Amino acid sequence: ITTNFDHLIEESLRRYGFSDPKVISDKTRVGSINSSLGLGVPHVLKVHGDIFFKTYNAHEEISRLQPSWKKAIQRILSDFVPIVIGYGGNDLGFMSTLANLEQNTVPSGPLWFYRHNRPERHSVQQFVDRQSGHFVQGPEFDQLLLLIGSVFEITKYERRAEEQRAHQQAAWM
Repeated sequence: ITTNFDHLIEESLRRYGFSDPKVISDKTRVGSINSSLGLGVPHVLKVHGDIFFKTYNAHEEISRLQPSWKKAIQRILSDFVPIVIGYGGNDLGFMSTLANLEQNTVPSGPLWFYRHNRPERHSVQQFVDRQSGHFVQGPEFDQLLLLIGSVFEITKYERRAEEQRAHQQAAWM
């Protein structure tokens, strides 16, 4: 789940061998999330749209999430543990949705990583507290992702990506 419009997440997934991540950036397509989660296909959910399509960035557009996004986020967070990295909680609509989830509906609670100072926003604290989550002071973003990658053995995904690139090159020859 991201509030960003760019394609960095999709590009990273492709880099590591996930050739066709499912990107949902339109509130009308949010309903398709439930039927495809957990099928081994990465999902990128862009709650504020996509830079090449429609974006939602005006105050009145982001001060409240659409009901379809709220429902999808509640569903996802009841099955998956959110790991928040590099986000200060500055999005009123998104954070309001998180902060107002029923207590302890996120399994194992969220992990909210920060580098120097814990996020000060009340909605961030409320979300982490209500879900029995944890704030974790960690290293800078790149180093943290390398550490996470070592835990999940990202090198096997690098090999998978290399195999796919070799297969694509062979197909072009």
